[in-house]
Amino acid sequence: MTKHVVIAGGGTGGHLFPGVAVAEAMQQMDPDIKVTFVGAERGIEARAIPKLGYPLELLNVKPLMAGGALGKLKGLSSLPISGMKAMMLHNKLKPDLVVAVGGYAAGPFTAWAATAGTKTALMEQNAKPGFTNRMLSKFVDRAYLSFDSTTPLFPKQTTYVVGN
Repeated sequence: MTKHVVIAGGGTGGHLFPGVAVAEAMQQMDPDIKVTFVGAERGIEARAIPKLGYPLELLNVKPLMAGGALGKLKGLSSLPISGMKAMMLHNKLKPDLVVAVGGYAAGPFTAWAATAGTKTALMEQNAKPGFTNRMLSKFVDRAYLSFDSTTPLFPKQTTYVVGN
């Protein structure tokens, strides 16, 4: 049976390309693993992932922590629709595992996947976790971290310090 892994998130190369490295490593270990990326229309993933040949699904999700009060309001107002689309996309893709790589695009899809009982993990590449990963830490099964100092910020789940 082919496993299906979804790598969710992006926005910047610092979030996206560690996820690409994980996808490549998974496929080297098992060429039958199917990898799909889920991201935002305005993130780097919309341009980079098609060039790399991976399937990509885009959600119209907006950042919650950008653009001052008006930006936060726009971001919050997009959440119900993003959540609904994430649910429909999750039902369509039926992943066995979702790996959140950070960035606002990871939020709705990963949160829905965790709620639906799909195995979930997050990757935190930074010494100071970003907003989305801090929020997702309440839901995901595991956290893969770059720094020992971030371990106390992820108390709920099993954490592994694996570097970047």
